[in-house]
Amino acid sequence: MNSYKIHKNLSHNDCFQAINSFKDIISNYVPSYSSVGDTRFFGFERFIDSSITRILFDLDSNFIYSHTKKKPVFQTLMMNHTYYHDTAKGSGEGWHRDSCLKKQFKTIFYLVPVSSSNGPFRVFINPRKLFNIIFKFKRRFSNEFVTFFSFLLRDESLFTSTSHGHGFSINTNLIHRGSKIISGERFAITVYSYLDEPDETIFKLSNTDLKPL
Repeated sequence: MNSYKIHKNLSHNDCFQAINSFKDIISNYVPSYSSVGDTRFFGFERFIDSSITRILFDLDSNFIYSHTKKKPVFQTLMMNHTYYHDTAKGSGEGWHRDSCLKKQFKTIFYLVPVSSSNGPFRVFINPRKLFNIIFKFKRRFSNEFVTFFSFLLRDESLFTSTSHGHGFSINTNLIHRGSKIISGERFAITVYSYLDEPDETIFKLSNTDLKPL
C-alpha cells in the first residue's frame, strides 16, 4: 500500500482566504506556538470556512481508513507560516517521525507554490526493515545521523509544486521534515489526526481561546 496520496489542489480562492485569515489572526492574537522561522495556530478550523474543513478532514479520514480500516477519533487543523531565518531548522525542526509505536498520519496542503527553496516536505518513503528494528524507539534524527544511515533509509522524496493548493496525505511514522527555508516563505495547513486519545498538548492548543496581543 502506498505511503502517501496526492490530492486534487485546493482552489486559489480557498488558499488566499486561509492566508488572509492567518494574517488577520496573527495581527491580533498570540500564536499557539512559535519558534524561529515557524509560527503556528492550532484549531484553525475555528477561523476558516467550514466547507474547507470538511474537505480536508474527509480526505484525511479516507486515507487513514485505507491503511487502518479505522476512522480518527479526533482531528484538528494547524496553519503555519515558515520563513527564512539563518538559525531556523524548518517546519518540524529537523528530521523526525511523529510516533515510534502508534500509527500516525497527516494531510498537508501548501497554500503557496513550494520549490526546493521555500521549505518543501521531505520524507524517506521506503526504509529498510533493519533500520526500524535497530532504531525502533528513536523519534528525532540529526542531519549527520541521516547522512550516515542513508543506505538504510532509501527513497527520499521531495514534495514540491508550482501551483497553489497542492495537497497530500502521508504516513508520518516515516522519517520526515520540512526543509530549511533558503529564501521566501511557505504557508500550509496540516490535518492532525488521532486514532485514539489525542496528544494532550495538541488537544489543548486546538481548544484554548487565543490570547489577544
